[in-house]
Amino acid sequence: GMMLDHAYDGMAFHLPPLMLLVFRPLFATVQSRYLQDLVIGAIFVVIDLAVALCLYDICRGVLLNNNARSEREINLETDMNDKIRPRRAWIFGIDPREKDASSGKEVQPSVVTISDLPQLCCLLYYCNPISIVASCGSKAQSLQSLLYLFLLLAVREAVVATNVTKASGKHRAKIAFAAASFLALASYVELYSFVYLVPISIWIGHAHGGKMKQGIALCILFFCLWFGLLQLFSATLVE
Repeated sequence: GMMLDHAYDGMAFHLPPLMLLVFRPLFATVQSRYLQDLVIGAIFVVIDLAVALCLYDICRGVLLNNNARSEREINLETDMNDKIRPRRAWIFGIDPREKDASSGKEVQPSVVTISDLPQLCCLLYYCNPISIVASCGSKAQSLQSLLYLFLLLAVREAVVATNVTKASGKHRAKIAFAAASFLALASYVELYSFVYLVPISIWIGHAHGGKMKQGIALCILFFCLWFGLLQLFSATLVE
């Protein structure tokens, strides 16, 4: 029968069938409109918090990944002449010095260092007043955070794949599976998200080292599998 034939009655936002199936028990169990809004608001807060934490992990993985810096590059930074050393070296990921070698003067510490950027990125998203006002004004805008969460989870898995240098093929396959699964969920919510399959699969392919093509093919295969299953389940709900 038409399981979700009245799914949108009285609702201010639209979701794919499987997402509606997740929210439907809530509206069936909690009859009070006030309590429904309270529970949905709490869910949105948790989703936004998860997005902020994903941004933190991604920023930390990209900026503070010592595995990506060769020993030769670190030695060159250590021996760098102060005349060519940038005054705000932390912006370029170069470790700051306590004293200027040429003048002997103490170098004033910067207000923000590169190690602080993950926290700043997280706080700027979560405490952004524009995002807060937009989320409070519309449920549909709040639900966009669900899409961002799935996308960022996929990117985070790809970042993890590139940071893991000594991982077995089985472990890398699990990471590719997780990234493709989250991207499939994001594409299920909004179809245009599938365009991120290209950079994420290439990213994971690089993590496979000499087996780059195998890593890309694995990521694409997992994505197609998950996306097909989601569409199949949705079709059974609306028939």
